[in-house]
Amino acid sequence: MARFQVYDRTTGDHFTCKEGQSVLKAIEQRGLKCVPVGCRGGGCGFCKIQVLEGQFESGKMSKRHAPPEAVERGEVLACR
Repeated sequence: MARFQVYDRTTGDHFTCKEGQSVLKAIEQRGLKCVPVGCRGGGCGFCKIQVLEGQFESGKMSKRHAPPEAVERGEVLACR
């Protein structure tokens, strides 16, 4: 199973995220508080992050908070 390196530019925290695991889940498993948390279902937009490098997959997200053009720029919701 692949693992991905995640780096929080704000706090300097580094951690890994397993393939198929949401970034938010990886953050919470480590007891970190890198992003605000809301609905955990892709609808509220509180946990918006930007992927700066590498490939990613995301689950269903609110188009209001993550429109297609934003997703193309790597702006996604950590919960999805």
